[in-house]
Amino acid sequence: MARARSVPAALVVNALLWAMTLAYAAFFVYVEWLRYHTFLMHALDMGNMEQAVWNTAHGQPFAFNNLRIKWGLEATGTTTRLSFHVEPILLLVAIPYLFVSSPVTLMVIQALVVASGVFPAAWLAWRYLGSRLAQIAFPLAYLLAPPLEAATLYEFHAVTLAAALLLWALYFADRARYGFFALCAILAAATKEEIGLVVAMMGLWIWWRHSGAPQGQSSGSGVSRGNGTVGLTTAILGLGWSLFCVFVVMRHFSHGHDSPYCARFNPYMINGRTADPAARVTSCVGVARIWLAHPDQVLSILVMPQKLGFLHRMLMPVGYLALLSPLTLAISLPSYAVILFSNDVHMYSGLGHYPAELVPFVIGAAIVGTAWLANQGSRVIGRPRGALRARAPGAITTAACVWLLVASVANQRVNGFTPLYEGFALPQVTYHDRVGYHILDMIPRHAAVAADDYLNDHLSDRRNIYLFPDIGDAQYAVVDVSRDNFPYSPGDEMSFIHTQMLDHGAWGVVYASDGYILMERRKPNPVHPTMAYNASFPATLPPSFYTFVVPPAAPRMVHPMTVDFGPSLQLVGYDVQRREQVNLRQPDVWLTTYWRLREPLTSPITPVVYLTNGAGAIDVLATDHPATDWLPTTRWPVAKVITLTTVPLTVFTNENGTIDVDLAVYQPGACPYDAQKQAVCDLLNDAAHRYRPNVRWTPGHVPLEVVAQGTILKLAQVTAHW
Repeated sequence: MARARSVPAALVVNALLWAMTLAYAAFFVYVEWLRYHTFLMHALDMGNMEQAVWNTAHGQPFAFNNLRIKWGLEATGTTTRLSFHVEPILLLVAIPYLFVSSPVTLMVIQALVVASGVFPAAWLAWRYLGSRLAQIAFPLAYLLAPPLEAATLYEFHAVTLAAALLLWALYFADRARYGFFALCAILAAATKEEIGLVVAMMGLWIWWRHSGAPQGQSSGSGVSRGNGTVGLTTAILGLGWSLFCVFVVMRHFSHGHDSPYCARFNPYMINGRTADPAARVTSCVGVARIWLAHPDQVLSILVMPQKLGFLHRMLMPVGYLALLSPLTLAISLPSYAVILFSNDVHMYSGLGHYPAELVPFVIGAAIVGTAWLANQGSRVIGRPRGALRARAPGAITTAACVWLLVASVANQRVNGFTPLYEGFALPQVTYHDRVGYHILDMIPRHAAVAADDYLNDHLSDRRNIYLFPDIGDAQYAVVDVSRDNFPYSPGDEMSFIHTQMLDHGAWGVVYASDGYILMERRKPNPVHPTMAYNASFPATLPPSFYTFVVPPAAPRMVHPMTVDFGPSLQLVGYDVQRREQVNLRQPDVWLTTYWRLREPLTSPITPVVYLTNGAGAIDVLATDHPATDWLPTTRWPVAKVITLTTVPLTVFTNENGTIDVDLAVYQPGACPYDAQKQAVCDLLNDAAHRYRPNVRWTPGHVPLEVVAQGTILKLAQVTAHW
């Protein structure tokens, strides 16, 4: 009987690598599409990235409109991405847009390019370790690295592509295949202006490893030394490219202004905020002066627990094996410096797109470091006189791979974005989402549109798309007032819609439902140019618009209860959600409270939501609720359940622990509103004008804590974890 032929191990490994690559790409395209489909993406950055790519494909490279108005936010007041980032790779990304113009195209490109890093990781592992297990373990650790997964899910950013491109460049540099190295390095540098510095460090890495020995002599990896010229040339060109981008390209397209991101390196400003107006320095020169005058303050932010936590989250996916090759890890020093010296939580959270460029060198350093460990272990065993020493490197490599897999999977359980994560859940399509798609389908394909933060990216594949309330020459404007809070607050957005659009008759309501409003600009009247045509669509909102406040059917409440606030108002339940976990270590808090009136109100009441830390300090307070802006409490129907959802409450805390979600209600007339729709009263200290909550019923009659002289109800707790 003929013996069955065994399948070559290399073929099995290659099949597994392809399976891992395609599975990663398919899974993350699906999850990212779900996030897009459930309106969890934003004008910044999916909207402006998609519009910039669309315009690039249609003859206007890097152009977009949705940041053209100065909003008081960094990098606004521009119509080209070249004013704050240099990403020439978008010229290549735009090519598929000639055939399929959709944000989904960007998602597919991003996921496929990132997943391709599996192959250089596997080939490096085989080259250094000669182990089939290592060929699977290290690529798997690459794919399971939470910073890489978060970058893949965080809308679209060109720099995310650098994760795989730099790993390819590292592999070709190690093999001294400098033609392919140059191609990958150029593509990587084209993803963002600072990547040239990383490429320059790769040049120094090549020079250090391969110079100083006679031509033909081999280094430890078998690569011929004596090619230091390539390394030094790469270092000079990489550094020159970054300097050219920052000091020539960006300054030219920003009309001579500094980079808008210098403020992130002001040690006295946290997340762009400071209580001291004198410390609000945002210019690059001003920040440099602070560094020179207060180096102690600059160094203090390097040893913050959050920065140490960031380093842990970067090294834990490889079980800290990367520290065994500090030379390889040092290639990414410029990127680490940018993040560690920043004072912006989005950068040092270890999520979003910022750490994507670090992942390839963590993987590469872990591979080279494991090889060093195996060789050192072999020497410790003793002289070469038996099978024990011969097996030592393989045994150490196997043990390191097992440890790598354990660390990677354990880290995924805590910080990941796959079903291995203990809190994994897919976004769910809601009734509100379906209403949104119905409204989007009503907008003509090529019409000029002004759209709000959550809808902008769904309409960005056209030349004229604006970020509401910038209406430009838009024929249509569409907003979701139930959720929007950028760039205007809910109250300011409502005021703009009424005073600038509907009340003067310049715009009419085409359709409105569940908090969405689709408006169309009315045509001028040829007889009276200052007046608009009395078109068929009205300037008032139908009852269907208010269903986001007064739902037609009783909503399902996760936490039902009965709490009286004064003689008329009753809290009947609440829900707490955490969202947007792919770019913030502390996801936003969304609180939905459910109310019922027992009798009409003649004066408005003011519900106030607080987020407090363990010391009781107020972190956030929310009074500008879309529900009470559009349907004031004096218009709430009696005996109906009223839904009040806050805008996203961002947890800007640098401490681990719990955050309390607290609730108070100010009595009628206690907090009049000024012209900016802000409550005019002391919401922090004025307990005299708050109602005292009377807790009548909770499930299981579990008591609720009431603090601040019996005026603030502690509803729930959420975790803050670094």
